[in-house]
Amino acid sequence: MVMKNRYVLIALSLFWTWVAIGQSTKSDDFRLRTDVTVKHDLSKKWSISGQFQTRWYDNLDDFKGFYYTLGCAYEPIPNLTIKPEIRLFTSSSIDYLRWGIFADYKHKIAKNSLSLRLGYTEELDGVVWGDFDLESNQIMGRGKLEYQHRLTKKLFGTVSSELFFELTDKIELSRIRNFLGCEYKFTKKISAEILWMFQPQYKNSSHTHNIFALQTGITFKI
Repeated sequence: MVMKNRYVLIALSLFWTWVAIGQSTKSDDFRLRTDVTVKHDLSKKWSISGQFQTRWYDNLDDFKGFYYTLGCAYEPIPNLTIKPEIRLFTSSSIDYLRWGIFADYKHKIAKNSLSLRLGYTEELDGVVWGDFDLESNQIMGRGKLEYQHRLTKKLFGTVSSELFFELTDKIELSRIRNFLGCEYKFTKKISAEILWMFQPQYKNSSHTHNIFALQTGITFKI
């Protein structure tokens, strides 16, 4: 069973590599993302959370900015979670506010898990403190399918694909974000994940982003 699951990961990896090579690629070099998350359970079905995140692009030479996210989660039935959230992004050149709602369903079998996420987001560009432009500049629909396999007690392999649809004027496929990753959980609170992402663009261009990234995170429950 373990060998079969590894063959699935290898097959998906080879398929995505073939798709990426078939398009004009754009290398964004190496990226780093760090986040600190605080969670609090209000009841068995309700919880709230806050997250602070930083991102670096172009081999860590370009500091992207700060991301502040507040949200809550409701679990009406086992394995299904509804998550409304709001995110503020700030940098030296631009600010924006994004709100959205997501529905996550996860099914586990032994060392494997399969999850589906559906989401709706609206982004308000040009937001500055004290002067909020409440007109939506971008409305997106999202759908993500993810498969994860526990390789060891602390090491996990993950493959995922997420479709983004532009809904502002009409329904258009904007991009497909594909991930191949390996996550190591040092403790229940601290983890690190190395990722390869390729993302074909469809609406505004036809190139494919080809990115390697490291994501580190720490989570506190209060």
